[in-house]
Amino acid sequence: MDKVKDMLLLYARFNNNARLKNISFLLIIFLVLSCSSKKDKYNDIELMSYHWSSYKRPLPYVQCHIYALIDKSGEVQLCTYKIYPDSGIGFFRIKVDQSLIGKVIESSDAFLNDPDMSFEKLTKGKMDEANIKIRINQNASYKTINFIDDNSIPGIYNFMKLFNAMDSVYKSGNYEKLDDTLKLSARRDEFIKFAMKIDSTLAPPVPPPSKIVEKQKVR
Repeated sequence: MDKVKDMLLLYARFNNNARLKNISFLLIIFLVLSCSSKKDKYNDIELMSYHWSSYKRPLPYVQCHIYALIDKSGEVQLCTYKIYPDSGIGFFRIKVDQSLIGKVIESSDAFLNDPDMSFEKLTKGKMDEANIKIRINQNASYKTINFIDDNSIPGIYNFMKLFNAMDSVYKSGNYEKLDDTLKLSARRDEFIKFAMKIDSTLAPPVPPPSKIVEKQKVR
């Protein structure tokens, strides 16, 4: 927006020159539109709440609780997992306030550039909280935000606000069942693989123990 202010000054300085006046006015409109459309330059947002588990499996795996695919208007395709008392997967469509999406976009750069918001620091001394991962998908790139389910951390306020809003709408029963689940299932499965790959760099898995070599008896 500093560029916009500079252009306004230029416009005021040369407002007696009709040609410069028109050029300045057009440049100001262009810059204002460019600044206001930054938050719209993304395709969709994915959010997943999950734990790592090794229950009944030889290797650790991602146990997904909620996966959400969110578009610009606040429409959410939601995949939920139930374990207790009966296990099952549900597919739903809900709606959240569009302003929550904008705040997530606006907060993403500050979060990613804040050393205090590193995953190592966020999870220090905390073992039971669910992991939450957000991926903001742009045309040829993406931003990944890694944090935990903890409303007490100021730096993740806007991310938790979106997560809590979805959870609240779902629990209120204000949803529609999603009939076509194939595309959402494919996106969810791809995101789970993505999360496993990312988490292996955030917290490298413990290497397997070295082979036990039987000591020879000394005669």
